[in-house]
Amino acid sequence: MSNQDLIRQPAELNRLDNNSLLNLLVGIADVLRYLENQVSKIANEKGKVEAKYQGEVTRTGLPTAFLVFIMYAIGIPIVVFLAFNYADRINPLLETNPLLGIMVLLFAIVGALLLIVLPPVIIKKKKHIKVMGTLRNDADSQLSIITQREAQILPEFNGRLRNLGVTIDVIPGDYRTSFILAVFCKYLHEGRANTWRECIELYRKELHEAKIERQNAEMISNLKAIKAYTGITAIFSGYIASRL
Repeated sequence: MSNQDLIRQPAELNRLDNNSLLNLLVGIADVLRYLENQVSKIANEKGKVEAKYQGEVTRTGLPTAFLVFIMYAIGIPIVVFLAFNYADRINPLLETNPLLGIMVLLFAIVGALLLIVLPPVIIKKKKHIKVMGTLRNDADSQLSIITQREAQILPEFNGRLRNLGVTIDVIPGDYRTSFILAVFCKYLHEGRANTWRECIELYRKELHEAKIERQNAEMISNLKAIKAYTGITAIFSGYIASRL
């Protein structure tokens, strides 16, 4: 179908009879449903890829062991330096404060053990960081493939609409969902509406009535809650009055 023959404006839908409009809206609703499903599927796939990558990052991050190692690697030489150069001042302090001496000794012992144990752990974690980089590359590759598929959705969507003889502009944005068009099709099929304008007016009317019903239900619920609260308050007030 040539571009000149395409239905582009909502007003043009009002010229269609009931059956023609019904058949057209059924087709557009199917195309919109396809688009919605594809967009949702793409979003889910992207979310899964990112979630998997973030999970791997959490498992491969550098541990606090690295910070502990740095602390002891710097702290122990400082302690040794102070011990050799200021022994005349430190020894009297340790003699008068044996607990301080014990703490320094424990610090040295723990530090020595950590300097032996932690380096292999840190090396292993550094290898994990390299793995993390590979995972990021894999994630980017998967996302690139998904993005390429995503870029193909809109042209395919527009092509399907052209086959129906319309463009997407023919459906105003407020009604551009497969659900709403399915509601319009129901109106036309049941004979409750015969034109595009009548579909919109009936939909707005029912939407307004549903809103009022919801507000009334909320008001009744609130009144019941107030009544129950008032009743409970009266019971407690009577009980307290009887105790006085």
